[in-house]
Amino acid sequence: MPVPLAFLVGLAEEFDPASLVFATLIKCRASGPAYNGFALSIHPFWPMAERLIFSSLSPEEYARKSMRKLISTGSPFEKAAGYSRAVVQGDWCFVSGTTGYDYATMSMPETVEAQTRNCLATIAKALQDGGFEMADVVRAHYYITDAAFVDIVFPILGEAFGDIRPAATMIICQLNKPEMKIEIEVTALRRTT
Repeated sequence: MPVPLAFLVGLAEEFDPASLVFATLIKCRASGPAYNGFALSIHPFWPMAERLIFSSLSPEEYARKSMRKLISTGSPFEKAAGYSRAVVQGDWCFVSGTTGYDYATMSMPETVEAQTRNCLATIAKALQDGGFEMADVVRAHYYITDAAFVDIVFPILGEAFGDIRPAATMIICQLNKPEMKIEIEVTALRRTT
C-alpha cells in the first residue's frame, strides 16, 4: 500500500538531508507526468531514486515495469499510420482502437456482429501477445456508427466483458472508412495475485 505523501515529507523533516531528497523525489513522482502511476524524469536525481524505489523488485520485475513493448498484428495500416496495435508499459497494456477487419483475409465483414467479434478477437490476441488476458481489461471505449447497433452489440460485448465489467463508454460517431461499423479500444492493468 502506498505511503501518503504527507507522511513521507514528515519523515524527511525528522531525518537527514538525503531523506529529504528522497521525499522530494517521491513527491515529484506523485505529481508529475504519468509513468505507471508515477512521474518520470522531472528531477535530476530521478535515476537514483528509481533504483532506490524499485530496489525491492527482482531484476525480472524491474525490467517488466520499466520496459516498453510494442505489439503488432502485422496489419499494413499500423505501419502506414505509424501506430502499434498495443503498447505494454509495465503492468499496463494500451490497445489501440481496433476495427472489425479479419486480418487473416484483410477483409471487412458486412455485419456489425461479425465486426464486433473480429474486434474482440484481435484485442484478445494483442493482449495475449503482451502477456495479458481479457480479464485484465479495466477500461473500454466503443465507437459505433449507428444508434441502431447498440442493442445488437451489447450482447456480444456482454459475452466478452460481462464478468470483467470494465469502465466503459459507447459513442456514436463516424469512423475512418464507410465499411467500418464499430471500433473498440481497451486499457488493461495486469492483475496481481
